[in-house]
Amino acid sequence: MPWINTTLTRGNVQDTPAKMRLHVLVNWVLAALFLVFALSNYGEHRYAITTIETAAGQVKLAHEIKNHALNMESDAANLLIAEPGAAAETFKDYEKWRQDVAGKIVEAAVEASDDERAQLEIISSGLSEYEKRFDEAKQLHDRLDPAFIVKYRNGLDIINQKVLPGADKLDKDNGDLLIRTYEHQKEIGWVLLGLTIVFGAAMLGWTWHTQRFILMNFKRRFSLLYVGQVAGVLFLAFTAFSFWQSGRHLTHAKEYAYDSIVSLTEARAAGYEANAAQARWLLDPFFKAQHEATFKANIDSIAKLEDGLKFADVEEKARHSEFHFSGSLRQELGNITFSGERDDALDTLHWLGVYLGIDSQVRELENSGQHEEAVDRYTGSNDNEGNWAFEKFDEALGKTLKVNEDGLDELATAANSDIRFIWEVSIFQALLQVLLFFLALRPRFNEYPI
Repeated sequence: MPWINTTLTRGNVQDTPAKMRLHVLVNWVLAALFLVFALSNYGEHRYAITTIETAAGQVKLAHEIKNHALNMESDAANLLIAEPGAAAETFKDYEKWRQDVAGKIVEAAVEASDDERAQLEIISSGLSEYEKRFDEAKQLHDRLDPAFIVKYRNGLDIINQKVLPGADKLDKDNGDLLIRTYEHQKEIGWVLLGLTIVFGAAMLGWTWHTQRFILMNFKRRFSLLYVGQVAGVLFLAFTAFSFWQSGRHLTHAKEYAYDSIVSLTEARAAGYEANAAQARWLLDPFFKAQHEATFKANIDSIAKLEDGLKFADVEEKARHSEFHFSGSLRQELGNITFSGERDDALDTLHWLGVYLGIDSQVRELENSGQHEEAVDRYTGSNDNEGNWAFEKFDEALGKTLKVNEDGLDELATAANSDIRFIWEVSIFQALLQVLLFFLALRPRFNEYPI
């Protein structure tokens, strides 16, 4: 195409062919810039969506590792509370949680970074050490040797110093990554969208300017540039709307679903730790005050009532959207988004109150010297017993959590779906504008001798 290769010099830049060459060159530059920013924005969106999905999954696994370890430790305490050989079902539960936590560690390692794998190895090593200490404690307990409590405390130290901090770090690292990615996408996404629109609009403006140039110099009222303008407006509108919609779904995934997931997983972890602390309170009288303080701190992190209020009153007010408590459940009830989520969250609050009522009964029995009755009330699975109430609480919390997890999956899928054609559409749009420029101006170049 010799008409493209002609040099633009100070002497000929004012003649018509030179002006047309300038129009073509500017069109190429604008099309290239539009394509660069559109594809960059596409890449940023895809990276953000993938990272948020992966990090949210790793956060969930970190909480499950912590929760399964706490359940395993709680069953270990329950086993040692009971008479030797009298808690076969509890030992089965202990074995189940032990296997489950090992499986979650393996699952987390699949998507883990090198640093995270090192953290998972520390957790796994800590759990192995804990299992040895518990086996030793169980053997001593079966022989009615009171020294079992020392081995149990050694194992508990390992849980508190290695396993739980390791799971918390895994949770924090992935949570921080998700938030950094989200904040970066919020900032850079709008910038790239703005630049995409600016250069897309500039490309259309230049097309209109070139059409006027053709009309004024060649008296041609129609050219293929009209087609380019109509197609360009449609494609640019589609591109801008797709990016806006994807960003909106991404924002909802983070602020509506993920933030609730964080509140609920924190509530579940605190519930498991409180339940384990209650078992330790019954098992180890020497550290009763410490275990009771742990129990209260974790319950307060879930739902801390305002001074002077009873749980039944707070629950009733919460059903009318009056929240007289703080904590993870308050945060969740302030971020209701999905169908059924509010009812499940209120049920969680209700069963927490039931569980705490039974806990008060357990402590009254224990403090009045009725240890066996207190143990039976705490470990029982019948109506109005400790395990029954805690399972109801955990079930309601799990339903609320699943609603938000499903919501996160749906929103992330929608964000991906919004931009699924952007790559092809952006390339096609840029190439179409360049092609139509070529086809519209080539006949005009042919009117001039080379």
